[in-house]
Amino acid sequence: MAGIPVGVRQSGSLRPAARRACGGAGADGLFIEPPKRSHMETVTVARDVSASPERVRDAISDVESFMLAAGFDEVDVEGDALRIANHVGLFEIELDLVVEDRADAALAYHQRDGIFREMETVYTVEETADGTHVEATTEYALAAKIVGPVFDGTVVKRQRRKELNAQFDFLDAL
Repeated sequence: MAGIPVGVRQSGSLRPAARRACGGAGADGLFIEPPKRSHMETVTVARDVSASPERVRDAISDVESFMLAAGFDEVDVEGDALRIANHVGLFEIELDLVVEDRADAALAYHQRDGIFREMETVYTVEETADGTHVEATTEYALAAKIVGPVFDGTVVKRQRRKELNAQFDFLDAL
């Protein structure tokens, strides 16, 4: 039994170690790694704006206005739940997001339900001599069912850059 890789069927059932949800040593002494994260694509946009970090953080913390500045067709905020909808080419995209409370970010959220297998966006704000440096990074993995010649990672990257730049234009106007 020690020669069979974890997760490989033996006699019609998964080995007990393969059924464990988290990492650790199995009863047979083999170490089980936790599930690996999906391959993630990354989009990062950064800009220096003349507004103070406090003004930028205040503008970002008005999540509904900040998301509308990205050009989304619909934005609904209810507590830490955020729902956005947007038309991208032939597709209407809807995402249910959860806003995270993170000390290292002016705003952070991840997808609860939508087109991505995983998606997280983090906005950071740093004071500079002339104002504020703002950076946004979105990491995502597309769900296999939607990847194809019409809607792929290239379309997502292009659209996400457009949205983030629109938000930074909004911050530039403060």
